[in-house]
This record gives sequence, C-alpha cells and structure tokens, in this order.
Amino acid sequence: MTLGRLGSHGPGPEIERNRSRGGTVAEGEESESDAPPLCDQTHCPLVDWGDAQRRCHHANRHRFDRNNTLEPRTAPFVSKGTQTVPKSAVVIRTWVGFRYTPQAIVTLRAMINELALGSGGEYDIHLLLHVKDNSVLFWESQALFEEIRAHNVPEEFRGLVTLWSEKQMETVYPGPFTNNTENRSGKSIHGVWRSPHMPLQYFAQNHPEYNFYWNWEMDVRSTGHYYELFDKLGRWARDQPRRGLWERNAKYYIEGLHSSWNKWAESVEKENEAAGNTPVWGPLLFPNSGALHSPQSIWPPDELETEAYNRWGIGEEADLITLSPMFDPDQTRWMFDKDVTGYDLDLPIPPRRVSIVAAARLSRRLLHLMHEEVFTFKRTMWTEMWPPSCALHYGLKAVYAPHPVYFDRNWPVDAAEKIFNGGKYGSSGGNASSVFGSYQHNLQGSTWYHNARFAGALWRRWLGQEHDGGGGEGLDRMCLRSMLLHPVKHEA
Repeated sequence: MTLGRLGSHGPGPEIERNRSRGGTVAEGEESESDAPPLCDQTHCPLVDWGDAQRRCHHANRHRFDRNNTLEPRTAPFVSKGTQTVPKSAVVIRTWVGFRYTPQAIVTLRAMINELALGSGGEYDIHLLLHVKDNSVLFWESQALFEEIRAHNVPEEFRGLVTLWSEKQMETVYPGPFTNNTENRSGKSIHGVWRSPHMPLQYFAQNHPEYNFYWNWEMDVRSTGHYYELFDKLGRWARDQPRRGLWERNAKYYIEGLHSSWNKWAESVEKENEAAGNTPVWGPLLFPNSGALHSPQSIWPPDELETEAYNRWGIGEEADLITLSPMFDPDQTRWMFDKDVTGYDLDLPIPPRRVSIVAAARLSRRLLHLMHEEVFTFKRTMWTEMWPPSCALHYGLKAVYAPHPVYFDRNWPVDAAEKIFNGGKYGSSGGNASSVFGSYQHNLQGSTWYHNARFAGALWRRWLGQEHDGGGGEGLDRMCLRSMLLHPVKHEA
C-alpha cells in the first residue's frame, strides 16, 4: 500500500505486520493483540481535517452560490452572471466501537484530500457517528459530546464528527407511527436497521448549506480517484434525459451484450411498450398520494411537443443518484418489500422502488421532502426503499448510474442477462425470478452488493495479500481499473 494508490496518504503498518508474519486474517476474525490503536501517531500527522476543510471553503467561497435554494437547477449553476458550482457533503456512517485501522485512516485521508481540499471546497467530508447507548443524551451536554468523540475517533478526524442515536431520532421524529403494512425485521421504526435515513434527513435540516449529500459507508472502497468518481457520476446523471429514465433505472446495462448505451435504451423502451407498461412521466398519482405538493419546476412538458419530450431532463441535476438499479419490489420476494408505514391500509400499497446498497447522492430538496413526510405525516418505508420511492412519488429526477461491477466467474452474457435482468419486466420485478429476490445469491460473487463476497477478496488481492491460494508477497500487484467495492469488512 505504501507505494500504491493510497501511498501518498500514509503507510499501512497493520498490513505490513501481517505480511511479515506470512499469514492473513480470515473474514470476520480479529486478534486483540494485533489490533492497532485508533491512530499510530508515528504515521498520523497532527492535522485537524475539519479546520482544513473550513479554511479551504472560506478561500473558495466565491465559487459557491450564497443564495442557495431547495431547487436543484440546471448546470452550470449561475449566480449574478458568475458560474458557480454546487456544494456537496459526503456523510460517512460510523459508530461507537468502530476500529480505525490504518487502511480506514488512509481511505478517509484520501477522500478529504481528493474530494474536499483538491476540489477547492466543492465537497466536505462528515462522519455521522452512531451512539448505540440510548441512555446517553449527548445533545444536552457539550462535555459528553467531546468525551464520546475523543474516545471513538482519531484526533485528526474529530472536527468532522456529528453524533446521533436512536433515542435522539425518537425526539426528532416523534410518533405515533401507525398503519405498518409488514415489519419482517421486527425492529423499531427509529432503529438503525430500518431507518438510517432519519439521521441523514436531520443532518440535512441542520446543514442546509449543501446542495447534495452523499450517503456513504465505512466499508466502501474505491481503486480510483475520489473526485473523478463523484464528479463523473454527477455529470453523467445530469446529462440523462427523463424519457424512459425510470424504466432504464430498473435494469443492469451489460456492455458485452447491449452494445451502445443508446441502442440499449431504445430496446428497454420498446420492451416496456410491448409489455403494455405505462412509462413514468412526472409526479405519480396514486390513491395514497397527495401529502405534499410536487415542486412546480419538475412538471413535464407537453408530450405532444416531440423535441421537448425527448430533451426533458437533459442538463437537469439529479435529485437522487444510486449505484444499483432501482427496481419495483412488488412480487419479487425481496424480504422488505412491504415494510411501509403511515399509509391508509384500506387503500392499495403505494408504488415503490428499491436500490440495494444504500450508498447514494440525495439532493436537499429530496431530503426535505423525506423529512416532511416522516415528521409531519408519519410516513416512511424501509431505508433502501424510502429515497427512491419519494423521488418516484414526487416526480424528482432519479438516476441509477452504472459503474463497473466484476464477478468471480466468467458469466456468458446471455446467461447474465437472464439472471440479472430476469423477472417479468427485467429487474423491475413482476415475479419471483428477480435477482433481488429468490436469485440474489448470484450477486454474492460480485464486487457490489450488500453481501458481495468478491469485493473484499479482490480488494485484499489488490493490496498485495494472499487470498485463496493466489497473490501474496513477491508477486506483482494487480493493475485494476477504477472501481467501487462493497462490502470490505477487513483488510488484512
């Protein structure tokens, strides 16, 4: 790692120790004697990254729109004749007891340097720290807040920390939450298992200076440059037209089979027309809808105006960018498809969309609508279903941004299409053959899913470690293209 992708952000003493012993640690195993301290000061310069971010933003404040509104606008942002750029927060979830290994530390440093400082303040990194003890009322005591932060976060990152707890969410979003359709998890509506979107919504309420918020996780890794990744995801989503967008969002694009993106998009549209599916076009009206008004700016143009119909959405910032397809969970046998709260049980269950893994970019407008739905109308859904479903209901621009996903076996492209875009209407669901239901075990061999086993294995091989009889010290490191991996649960 010292000479590799993250080498400029600090060496990896834990990995070097493991390599010198000639062994590796199995998935989930951890030796207390080998556990590094929160931060080895030999390798951690005494930098206050929170202060560094604030100074960077201040030096570049002329680049950002001071008259920030809830409305994401078309690019480029323009303020008083001067081009400005949107301001984004990368909110990384962590928790009391999380081990800041050398790899976790250099990954955070890379994100801060490449996203925040290297961009001239376009991004800020935040750590959203979950306090698991619900008896600890940290919001009532600054001393208690400081104590929790000092005991759980390396000194260099403490200026990035925001605390939250399930007890705090009970005070922010008081009940009663009624009319729950199905709670198969058996967990509390305020719990981290069902509703980690609540602290993100609350974070956005307290930090309205940002246009967008990336919901990120500590077990995500990238082999590429973080600014290049986030910037290109945003630009690509901005360029997507609204026509056929939700239908494309539901499926995987398989490059070896689908040829060009435009030809694939045309085939998806024809497929849905042949199936008699009504395309999603603007805000969705359904029997349980109507809690809040959709923003006037997102109503679609007259469909008879062909040019406007084809171009609607091009150049429009996306309110939601996901990194997995947004599928319709109805009849897919996905476990949490009916975990819906607060809607009239005498009416049909609302239309829903789901994107598994929760890593995504959300606009302040979308998070505000989600907040109002939960706070005012006591309506919510399972966390991976809530942001896409709100975007669907209110007609916001939501984009699944495809990125390279690799597998531990060579799938024939025809077989991959059958499995990963299976079901009645592709991965949008419709029957039990969806890859997000009965067939989701096929995604365990990938580099991106909630339980993908290949992600951690590939990452450790890339770091130069031996895994399953391959790789290891003395062999050439793999040269990998830029890719995301999730989850990476350990790195040695």
